[in-house]
Amino acid sequence: MFIFNGISSKDMSISCKDEDFIGRASKVYEQTTIEGKDGSSFEELSYSNYEKSITMYLKDISKIDDVFSWLNGEGIFEYDGRKTKAWFLDEIETENQFNRIIILKTKFVRYPFWEAVDDDYIQVTTAVTNRGNACAYPVIKLSGTGQVDISINDVRFTYNFDEDRQVEIDCLNMEETYKGISKAKNIEIGFEYPKLFPGKNTITINSGSCKIFIKRKDRWL
Repeated sequence: MFIFNGISSKDMSISCKDEDFIGRASKVYEQTTIEGKDGSSFEELSYSNYEKSITMYLKDISKIDDVFSWLNGEGIFEYDGRKTKAWFLDEIETENQFNRIIILKTKFVRYPFWEAVDDDYIQVTTAVTNRGNACAYPVIKLSGTGQVDISINDVRFTYNFDEDRQVEIDCLNMEETYKGISKAKNIEIGFEYPKLFPGKNTITINSGSCKIFIKRKDRWL
Protein backbone atom coordinates (compact mmCIF):
# COMPACT_ATOMS: atom_id res chain seq x y z
CA MET A 1 0.00 0.00 0.00
CA PHE A 2 1.16 3.55 -0.73
CA ILE A 3 -0.23 6.99 0.10
CA PHE A 4 -0.17 9.96 -2.27
CA ASN A 5 -1.31 13.37 -1.07
CA GLY A 6 -3.00 11.83 1.95
CA ILE A 7 -5.02 9.24 -0.02
CA SER A 8 -4.09 5.56 0.20
CA SER A 9 -4.06 3.10 -2.67
CA LYS A 10 -6.23 0.83 -0.52
CA ASP A 11 -8.95 3.49 -0.27
CA MET A 12 -8.85 3.84 -4.06
CA SER A 13 -9.10 0.04 -4.56
CA ILE A 14 -5.64 0.01 -6.16
CA SER A 15 -3.03 -2.73 -5.84
CA CYS A 16 0.39 -2.79 -7.52
CA LYS A 17 2.20 -5.46 -9.43
CA ASP A 18 5.64 -5.97 -7.86
CA GLU A 19 5.11 -3.08 -5.46
CA ASP A 20 8.55 -1.60 -4.78
CA PHE A 21 9.34 2.11 -4.65
CA ILE A 22 12.57 1.96 -2.62
CA GLY A 23 15.22 1.56 -5.38
CA ARG A 24 18.24 3.89 -5.32
CA ALA A 25 18.49 6.91 -7.64
CA SER A 26 21.44 7.25 -10.02
CA LYS A 27 24.19 9.82 -9.56
CA VAL A 28 24.77 12.84 -11.76
CA TYR A 29 28.46 13.04 -12.70
CA GLU A 30 30.96 14.53 -15.08
CA GLN A 31 33.37 12.21 -16.87
CA THR A 32 36.86 13.36 -17.81
CA THR A 33 39.07 11.50 -20.28
CA ILE A 34 42.71 12.52 -20.73
CA GLU A 35 44.30 11.80 -24.09
CA GLY A 36 47.05 9.21 -23.79
CA LYS A 37 45.90 8.04 -20.37
CA ASP A 38 43.95 4.85 -19.78
CA GLY A 39 40.53 5.04 -18.18
CA SER A 40 38.50 8.05 -17.11
CA SER A 41 37.89 10.02 -13.93
CA PHE A 42 34.49 10.98 -12.56
CA GLU A 43 33.29 13.95 -10.53
CA GLU A 44 30.15 13.12 -8.54
CA LEU A 45 27.77 16.09 -8.54
CA SER A 46 24.39 15.07 -7.12
CA TYR A 47 21.60 12.50 -7.44
CA SER A 48 18.97 12.29 -10.16
CA ASN A 49 15.29 11.78 -9.44
CA TYR A 50 14.28 8.12 -9.29
CA GLU A 51 11.96 6.89 -12.06
CA LYS A 52 10.06 3.63 -12.27
CA SER A 53 7.34 2.22 -14.51
CA ILE A 54 4.51 0.73 -12.47
CA THR A 55 1.53 -1.48 -13.20
CA MET A 56 -1.55 -1.18 -11.00
CA TYR A 57 -4.86 -3.03 -10.77
CA LEU A 58 -8.07 -1.12 -10.15
CA LYS A 59 -10.66 -3.41 -8.58
CA ASP A 60 -13.49 -0.88 -8.33
CA ILE A 61 -14.09 0.33 -11.88
CA SER A 62 -16.38 3.12 -10.68
CA LYS A 63 -13.33 4.90 -9.21
CA ILE A 64 -11.45 5.27 -12.48
CA ASP A 65 -12.11 9.04 -12.79
CA ASP A 66 -11.07 9.56 -9.16
CA VAL A 67 -7.84 7.68 -9.78
CA PHE A 68 -7.03 9.80 -12.84
CA SER A 69 -7.51 12.94 -10.76
CA TRP A 70 -5.57 11.54 -7.78
CA LEU A 71 -2.43 10.33 -9.61
CA ASN A 72 -1.90 13.62 -11.38
CA GLY A 73 0.99 16.00 -10.72
CA GLU A 74 3.11 16.63 -7.63
CA GLY A 75 2.53 15.44 -4.09
CA ILE A 76 3.85 13.81 -0.93
CA PHE A 77 4.36 10.08 -1.40
CA GLU A 78 4.43 7.69 1.59
CA TYR A 79 5.56 4.10 1.52
CA ASP A 80 6.84 1.65 4.14
CA GLY A 81 7.12 4.29 6.88
CA ARG A 82 8.95 6.79 4.68
CA LYS A 83 7.90 9.87 2.75
CA THR A 84 9.23 11.89 -0.18
CA LYS A 85 8.14 14.27 -2.93
CA ALA A 86 6.82 12.51 -6.04
CA TRP A 87 5.26 13.20 -9.42
CA PHE A 88 2.80 11.40 -11.69
CA LEU A 89 3.29 13.26 -14.97
CA ASP A 90 3.02 10.68 -17.73
CA GLU A 91 -0.11 9.30 -19.35
CA ILE A 92 -1.95 6.46 -17.63
CA GLU A 93 -2.64 3.59 -20.02
CA THR A 94 -5.65 1.40 -19.29
CA GLU A 95 -6.54 -2.17 -20.17
CA ASN A 96 -9.70 -4.05 -19.22
CA GLN A 97 -9.32 -7.47 -17.67
CA PHE A 98 -12.29 -9.83 -17.37
CA ASN A 99 -14.68 -6.83 -17.21
CA ARG A 100 -13.99 -6.61 -13.48
CA ILE A 101 -10.47 -5.18 -13.16
CA ILE A 102 -8.75 -2.36 -15.03
CA ILE A 103 -4.98 -2.54 -15.50
CA LEU A 104 -3.26 0.87 -15.22
CA LYS A 105 0.25 1.52 -16.49
CA THR A 106 2.22 4.73 -15.89
CA LYS A 107 5.53 6.14 -14.67
CA PHE A 108 6.34 7.18 -11.12
CA VAL A 109 9.02 9.82 -10.45
CA ARG A 110 10.27 10.71 -6.99
CA TYR A 111 12.89 12.84 -5.26
CA PRO A 112 16.08 10.81 -4.64
CA PHE A 113 15.82 10.91 -0.83
CA TRP A 114 13.29 9.64 1.72
CA GLU A 115 12.49 10.96 5.19
CA ALA A 116 10.65 9.28 8.05
CA VAL A 117 6.86 9.62 8.14
CA ASP A 118 6.95 9.90 11.97
CA ASP A 119 8.97 13.12 11.73
CA ASP A 120 8.16 14.93 14.97
CA TYR A 121 10.55 16.91 17.15
CA ILE A 122 12.48 14.85 19.69
CA GLN A 123 14.49 16.34 22.55
CA VAL A 124 18.20 15.52 22.45
CA THR A 125 21.14 16.16 24.77
CA THR A 126 24.56 14.78 23.84
CA ALA A 127 23.81 12.79 20.68
CA VAL A 128 21.24 12.12 17.97
CA THR A 129 20.96 9.10 15.65
CA ASN A 130 20.22 9.26 11.94
CA ARG A 131 18.51 5.93 11.23
CA GLY A 132 18.97 6.31 7.48
CA ASN A 133 21.81 5.67 5.05
CA ALA A 134 22.35 9.25 3.77
CA CYS A 135 23.30 12.59 5.34
CA ALA A 136 20.31 14.43 6.80
CA TYR A 137 19.87 18.20 7.03
CA PRO A 138 17.72 18.61 10.15
CA VAL A 139 15.52 21.30 11.61
CA ILE A 140 16.89 22.25 15.03
CA LYS A 141 14.69 24.00 17.59
CA LEU A 142 16.40 25.75 20.50
CA SER A 143 14.66 27.02 23.63
CA GLY A 144 16.48 29.09 26.24
CA THR A 145 17.83 32.48 27.32
CA GLY A 146 21.10 34.34 26.96
CA GLN A 147 23.78 33.08 24.61
CA VAL A 148 24.48 29.45 23.81
CA ASP A 149 27.46 27.97 21.98
CA ILE A 150 26.73 24.59 20.35
CA SER A 151 28.67 22.07 18.29
CA ILE A 152 26.92 19.39 16.24
CA ASN A 153 29.58 17.06 14.89
CA ASP A 154 32.24 19.46 13.51
CA VAL A 155 29.95 22.48 12.96
CA ARG A 156 29.97 25.08 15.74
CA PHE A 157 27.66 28.09 16.10
CA THR A 158 26.35 30.52 18.70
CA TYR A 159 22.81 31.82 19.18
CA ASN A 160 21.68 34.81 21.22
CA PHE A 161 18.11 34.36 22.49
CA ASP A 162 15.82 37.38 22.43
CA GLU A 163 12.44 37.86 24.10
CA ASP A 164 10.94 35.01 22.05
CA ARG A 165 13.33 32.52 23.70
CA GLN A 166 13.00 30.11 20.77
CA VAL A 167 14.33 29.60 17.26
CA GLU A 168 14.02 27.03 14.50
CA ILE A 169 17.15 26.47 12.42
CA ASP A 170 16.50 24.88 9.03
CA CYS A 171 19.84 23.35 8.07
CA LEU A 172 18.76 22.48 4.52
CA ASN A 173 17.61 26.00 3.59
CA MET A 174 20.08 27.71 5.96
CA GLU A 175 17.39 29.81 7.65
CA GLU A 176 16.65 30.79 11.25
CA THR A 177 13.07 31.76 12.09
CA TYR A 178 10.47 31.83 14.85
CA LYS A 179 6.80 31.96 13.82
CA GLY A 180 7.87 33.09 10.36
CA ILE A 181 10.07 35.95 11.62
CA SER A 182 13.75 35.88 10.63
CA LYS A 183 16.26 35.44 13.45
CA ALA A 184 19.35 35.64 11.23
CA LYS A 185 20.79 38.53 13.26
CA ASN A 186 20.84 36.33 16.39
CA ILE A 187 23.04 33.56 15.03
CA GLU A 188 26.77 33.41 14.33
CA ILE A 189 27.57 30.54 11.98
CA GLY A 190 29.86 29.90 9.03
CA PHE A 191 28.95 28.86 5.51
CA GLU A 192 28.20 25.29 6.61
CA TYR A 193 25.17 24.28 8.69
CA PRO A 194 24.97 21.09 10.75
CA LYS A 195 24.27 17.80 8.99
CA LEU A 196 23.68 14.38 10.46
CA PHE A 197 25.63 11.43 9.15
CA PRO A 198 24.12 7.92 9.21
CA GLY A 199 24.41 6.56 12.74
CA LYS A 200 25.31 8.45 15.90
CA ASN A 201 26.07 12.20 15.80
CA THR A 202 27.54 14.14 18.72
CA ILE A 203 26.06 17.29 20.27
CA THR A 204 28.06 19.52 22.62
CA ILE A 205 26.96 22.64 24.47
CA ASN A 206 30.25 24.50 24.79
CA SER A 207 28.79 27.32 26.89
CA GLY A 208 25.39 28.53 28.04
CA SER A 209 22.37 26.28 28.33
CA CYS A 210 19.23 25.50 26.34
CA LYS A 211 16.87 22.73 25.35
CA ILE A 212 17.55 21.19 21.95
CA PHE A 213 14.89 19.54 19.78
CA ILE A 214 15.52 18.00 16.36
CA LYS A 215 13.33 16.74 13.50
CA ARG A 216 14.03 15.65 9.92
CA LYS A 217 16.94 13.69 11.37
CA ASP A 218 16.58 10.49 9.29
CA ARG A 219 17.31 10.27 5.55
CA TRP A 220 17.49 7.39 3.11
CA LEU A 221 18.56 6.98 -0.51
